[in-house]
Amino acid sequence: MTDQQWRVVLAADEAGVSYKDAIKADLEKDPRVKEVIDVGVGSDTDKTAYPHVAVAGARKIAA
Repeated sequence: MTDQQWRVVLAADEAGVSYKDAIKADLEKDPRVKEVIDVGVGSDTDKTAYPHVAVAGARKIAA
């Protein structure tokens, strides 16, 4: 087994926020995951359009 740990970027709009949160919780429990970076919306009432969330996630990955 390798000592490398993953850094994972998650993003979702209001339609997928509950799924994103469930996946985030699972990833945070995984010992292979060093960090989960959540750039998605925080609730299903936040109507930020998905392209904005996707661009934020892509910028985190590129950085």
